Amino acid sequence: MNDPASKPVLVLGGGVAGLTAAQAMAGNGLSVVLVEKQPALGGHAAAWSCMATEGCQKCSSCLALDARRAVLDHPRIRVLTRATLQAASRQNGSLQVRLGPSLPDSGHAAGSRGISDGEPLEKPEELTVEAVFLATGFEPFAAAGKPMLNYGRLAPVLTTVDLNRLLRENRLASLPVAAAPDPRVAFLLCVGSRDREAGRDYCSQVCCRTSLRMATRLLHEMPACRITVFYIDLQIMGKGFREFYREVQGKVRFVQGVPGEILPAADGQVALTFEDPPGAVRTESFDLAVLAVGVTPGAETATLATTLGLAVEKRGFFQGTEDAAPGGIAAIGSCCAPMDIPTASREALAMVGRYLEARRKS
Repeated sequence: MNDPASKPVLVLGGGVAGLTAAQAMAGNGLSVVLVEKQPALGGHAAAWSCMATEGCQKCSSCLALDARRAVLDHPRIRVLTRATLQAASRQNGSLQVRLGPSLPDSGHAAGSRGISDGEPLEKPEELTVEAVFLATGFEPFAAAGKPMLNYGRLAPVLTTVDLNRLLRENRLASLPVAAAPDPRVAFLLCVGSRDREAGRDYCSQVCCRTSLRMATRLLHEMPACRITVFYIDLQIMGKGFREFYREVQGKVRFVQGVPGEILPAADGQVALTFEDPPGAVRTESFDLAVLAVGVTPGAETATLATTLGLAVEKRGFFQGTEDAAPGGIAAIGSCCAPMDIPTASREALAMVGRYLEARRKS
């Protein structure tokens, strides 16, 4: 290519995948413009509480914070926050893009803690870029979409997102369960996932690990707590996590089958009906029910697909693209499929590797 440093690569999205890709490309001598619609970088992972107890639980939330610092410190990366992609067109092997100010969700990620990164975009700006990497992430399932679980109507019903916020802000003591003499907590996995009727018949890849790490953290904070995990099937792949699961088995009760309804019970508790063992129907009361919400496509996926002329697959995520070459658009991370933090980072690195190889050959 002629004058390879003359045009930057645009990375759209400042979560783990976007941060990893930006850092890897800048480390290989490319100029990068990283665009994030929120005031701060890190995405959902940056808002995640560390789940360490006596030792590290390998929740990987620190990956986002480490990547954020590296990106902000890199001289080849320009960070634009409060910005979004408005238009794009291909011209002579490059892409002409128009960026505009966004209206960020004040409750999202690091922005909810008053952090502001990079250079806030205040007026539209047009850029000629060498390629576009889409890393626009996902949205947690809105638990109100399962009305029989009574989220938002019964105080003891929270989501994993809500519980994470309380743990991160050290506000667990604000929950009634913390004062209960015999605290009982239920985790309901696959809320918003494995739901064929709703068109979400897929595994979100994160619910099992998130719930078990949270259960361990709760036991660390409240040793008297009795925890039941209701599941469809457990995703415990990977040697490290299998060993962690074996340790948790002796501390947590596992029941196969997820109750479809949560009802009010006496003394401010909630009641769940389930089979345990199979064929034996029972109803138990819990002080807290935690809904492990799944992963859904990002709110801007459909709009961006139209703007960029890309396809989305039946679940609503970007159709996996291998267009990692100058003049191309490549999608990476959880905007393509549900995945955990380490997987998003690995896939971003792999796509950057393909891009650099294509670039060398062009």
